[in-house]
Amino acid sequence: MLLKISNKSIGFDKEFSFLKDLYNNKSFPKAIMIKGISGIGKYTFCLNLVSSLNKQTENNVEESLSKDSNILLLKKDDDKHSYKVEDINKILNFCKLKPFNDKPRFIILKNSNFLNISSVNALLKLIEEPVENIYFIFTSDLMSKNLETLESRFFIKKLFLNKKYYQQIIDNFITHNG
Repeated sequence: MLLKISNKSIGFDKEFSFLKDLYNNKSFPKAIMIKGISGIGKYTFCLNLVSSLNKQTENNVEESLSKDSNILLLKKDDDKHSYKVEDINKILNFCKLKPFNDKPRFIILKNSNFLNISSVNALLKLIEEPVENIYFIFTSDLMSKNLETLESRFFIKKLFLNKKYYQQIIDNFITHNG
């Protein structure tokens, strides 16, 4: 059974507003790494942020973003120890393609701590000299170590979930997934 990702981010209103304000003020960093402990909703936060920036209002946020030609979503296969070369090639090809419109383009990569050294090296040049109107948003486990060369290129935003939101998240999950 596939579980649906929530179409709202619970417990991170200040962080959400902060990043949205940066975007609206044209100060949004080209590369952002969202760090936090495993399972608090970093990926959901990123999906909802990009959905909000693109003014999308569909119920299934992940499905709707995956259909958008201006957005690339990457998640590591559960049975793999790290991202594959093909995944990095998707990013490289996405950056090479000319968009059909002037809308911003986003690359969301879940769990950047699973990038190997070769993958990081392939991405460094893209991140250092990003193509115009392309934004990289990566998530990472706070307890895992990313390669310092990669992390040094990112604006890092740490997320911490207050315990008072746990029940609200569980209730929301049950509502959306039965």
